[in-house]
Amino acid sequence: MPAATPSTALPVPAAPLLAQLAALPDPRIDRAKRHSLTDVLAIALLATLCGADTYTQFATFGLARQAWLVTFLALPNGIPSHDTFTRVLRALEPKAFAGWLTTWSQALVGQVPGVVAIDGKTARRSGDGTTPPLHTVSAWATAQHLTLGQVATAAKSNEITAIPELLALLHLRDCMVTIDAMGCQTAIATAIRAKRAHYVLAVKGNQPWLHERLIAIFAHGPEDTVFWARASSETLTHREKDHGRIETRTYRLVAAAAVLADRAEWTDLQSVGCVDATRHHVSGPKAGTTEQHRRYFITSLPARVGPFAHAVRSHWQIENACHWTLDVVFDEDQNRARRDAGPKNLATLRRWALSLLRQDTTKKVGLKTRRLTAGWDPDYLLHLLRIAVPATDTNS
Repeated sequence: MPAATPSTALPVPAAPLLAQLAALPDPRIDRAKRHSLTDVLAIALLATLCGADTYTQFATFGLARQAWLVTFLALPNGIPSHDTFTRVLRALEPKAFAGWLTTWSQALVGQVPGVVAIDGKTARRSGDGTTPPLHTVSAWATAQHLTLGQVATAAKSNEITAIPELLALLHLRDCMVTIDAMGCQTAIATAIRAKRAHYVLAVKGNQPWLHERLIAIFAHGPEDTVFWARASSETLTHREKDHGRIETRTYRLVAAAAVLADRAEWTDLQSVGCVDATRHHVSGPKAGTTEQHRRYFITSLPARVGPFAHAVRSHWQIENACHWTLDVVFDEDQNRARRDAGPKNLATLRRWALSLLRQDTTKKVGLKTRRLTAGWDPDYLLHLLRIAVPATDTNS
């Protein structure tokens, strides 16, 4: 079927998005190009949004929606083949593409308020025994439900160097940045404060002196009223019942100046905290059992327990709303793309699609159904694209 003549009037608000994609460096030599980089990436992005997860599925989506795509893409030689999608996405500079995601995300939401959670995720099937699986460190805006940026590493152990690289990409002024114990490093704390943001860092055995000191501080029981009065502490308890269990979390925050004399190496360390979690199972196979867990934190926040508790609770969104969803809705953990930059660039496609789907509030269905609906319903796909290109976009 011959391609239709492209329309000069865009039926979708795609121009700013296409302009951003056109600015990416094309890894191919000119004489080998039959399809523009913009066309290839635009189809890959839309296909991912509509349920496609592989190079072959990108090409299949393009063929199925060719009559619509030619109304705003050039496509002088029709739809790219799956081999073209494979070659381009394996060769495209992944840092540049991830940088595009950051530019798009921050243009979408502007100044990010609240909590930004940073954590790593491994795509397990992207390794093959000789090549390690892709490990990606992402920043997730917990109130806006979108990925602000990502940095790919070869292994989880490289998170310590990847996190400062990620922080350098982001606008974080007045945010609370939460990171698990891997990121509890003096250089990372300094980098966050340099961004004029606050840090809330989990503390475990990788910082042995600090960990042992916090254990000693919070070994004082609530009955030790003299100690806690001197320490200027605040406490907050949160209780919720869900999924056959009752969870009680007690947050305690203490002014660091009162209990931690040797703290100068941690930039602007203001408070130390702990969270005691008790989970009582009232039904199911664990009915009648109780589990207890304590976690420790340091933070540049002043000793006000409310913001601290909010930051700690919000951090888990990156696990549930981002990482778990990438595996369940996008099959990221099962994706077998392994060669060159392919895994990294596919990860960027998935995070863009996930972030965009989470911005929609009109469909009261799960994200997997939203993906499928975008593929089935042209009006819903147009609705998502209007969200993707804000009317105030200054790059259009």
